[in-house]
Amino acid sequence: IRYRSYILETGLSANETWVGVEKASTYGAALMVPQVARSAGWPISLTIMTLRSFFFLGVGVLLQLYLLNQVGREETVMSSFAGQMHLCD
Repeated sequence: IRYRSYILETGLSANETWVGVEKASTYGAALMVPQVARSAGWPISLTIMTLRSFFFLGVGVLLQLYLLNQVGREETVMSSFAGQMHLCD
């Protein structure tokens, strides 16, 4: 009964689904801006915003990959010394 009353209150049918997008994230912008631009007929301002959102998404992904690479390097170096900083007396 709760599910049916929720459908009646929100106006969604049983086959429709609502998907939320992050508002303060690069991922949400990269997902939403191209869809809005396409719906508006690709005006130049929204096209530029689409390119900017994809650029910032790429920069974020590359930064994350770089940081993961650095953590992996540190793990490789420290595991070969078994956590001991000074091996010589």
